Amino acid sequence: MRVVIVLCLLLANGLIWAWGQGHLQALGWPAPGTSPTQQTTQPAPANVPVPAPATPEPTVAAEPSPVSETPADPFSNILANTVLPTGCWQARFWAQDQEAALRDILMQASDSIFWRLLPSRLEPRWVVLTPSDAKDAGLKERLKRIGLDFRDTEPPLPTGLIVGTFGTVDGAQSTLAELRARGEKGFEVHQVRSEVPVWEIAIYAPSAQTRDTLLEQLGTVPRYSNAELRLTDCADPKQPT
Repeated sequence: MRVVIVLCLLLANGLIWAWGQGHLQALGWPAPGTSPTQQTTQPAPANVPVPAPATPEPTVAAEPSPVSETPADPFSNILANTVLPTGCWQARFWAQDQEAALRDILMQASDSIFWRLLPSRLEPRWVVLTPSDAKDAGLKERLKRIGLDFRDTEPPLPTGLIVGTFGTVDGAQSTLAELRARGEKGFEVHQVRSEVPVWEIAIYAPSAQTRDTLLEQLGTVPRYSNAELRLTDCADPKQPT
């Protein structure tokens, strides 16, 4: 009996020693002073490749936007980067309803010619005239003495003499009052034209010969009131008057 008790004491003492040394941790009996929730640090696995830092993609410079090949102004063939010829002429005046015909010719112009189709307006006009005594030599002499130019009327005005053309009705009325003050009778004020929309063309060409070639083609398009072509130099080649 005593032997059994001794053996039991020795076994218990061995278990206590093993527990204190942490040999029973695998059985769920951690050593004294060790937290049951403490995690065992695992060594990093050997030969695990470390990923290299990401290399930022190179920034590609944006390509400049191509220059538009379409003129910003629909009434012109001039591009934003066009270097205009030094010669500039302004041709006047075409009737408003001739826009399509003018465009057809301008679009076929030489590559060395640049143009602007410019909407314009003719100002209203008034005249002072006498519908009678157009053949009166005495009347013409009196008009010369007071410094008034005169010319024969043309249809649709009545036959007679025109003694002044004015841009305002007030100017015409002033001349009429002067004539009446001098004792002249039979003179009247007539409006011969209201404000009229027309077209004119600015032509940029390297030479007068090149310009004349285009003008010859444009000559087939009727001008306002079948008037003769009026051609003037542009005051500023880039800003037609």
